[in-house]
Amino acid sequence: IRAEAVEMYDVAIAINPDSLLPYKNASIALQIDGLADRQLPYLLKARKISADPEIMSLLIQLYMDRGDAMKASGDNAGATENYNLALAELQEARKAAPGNTDLINAMIDLYIKVGRAPEAIPLMEEGLKNDPKNRDYHYNLGVLLMQSGKLPEAIGHFDDALEVDPKYDFALQNAGTVNLKIADEMKRAAQSDDVKKAGNDKGYIEYFKKAASYFQRLTAVRPNDPNAWDFYGSACANAGMPKEAEAAIKKADELRKQ
Repeated sequence: IRAEAVEMYDVAIAINPDSLLPYKNASIALQIDGLADRQLPYLLKARKISADPEIMSLLIQLYMDRGDAMKASGDNAGATENYNLALAELQEARKAAPGNTDLINAMIDLYIKVGRAPEAIPLMEEGLKNDPKNRDYHYNLGVLLMQSGKLPEAIGHFDDALEVDPKYDFALQNAGTVNLKIADEMKRAAQSDDVKKAGNDKGYIEYFKKAASYFQRLTAVRPNDPNAWDFYGSACANAGMPKEAEAAIKKADELRKQ
């Protein structure tokens, strides 16, 4: 029945090629049948006629689905091409609805998928201007800053997310991880500069302690997760807290045996 409907829409298009509705209806019918390759030409023609939000939404979803399918099959170049096409449509869609959080979040996800995470940072900052207490914006911005190597700034946003939701486990885990990274970097720098430091610069211990504090809170949120106890134990060991480290590692081992 839908195949016949598409044929009827083709007739309507032949009669009035500048009418948006037949292209839209044909593309929806083909989408229902899972015929994305046949759907695309109708959407592209409709897109030339109008910046209709529904058409743009269908195009974005099609490009994202194609990108995911290509990525799963190992065609990374094809996946990136489709993700970039989706990004272009999202950028156009945001011109009409700049404050749409769904569009902002979709763009952030795509920037990360195509390895362009730093380009998503202004989007998160923009979102936070309108919604400064948005837990997910703070968390996502923290992740992007962490991936961009801006570790102290990342911790600030994880803390902001935790202020909104003190039991936000992913924020606790990442805040602990970032403190570990800072501590490791400081420790390596101190050890590689023994002559100047004379072996006395152990400021990194404080960051290991901060990491342990976040991971301890994580174990309270995820008491049955052995990985959380491993994180806590490792941080404690580096922070000069051997008793706490031993107890945490023992707890992780017990959980894995259950």
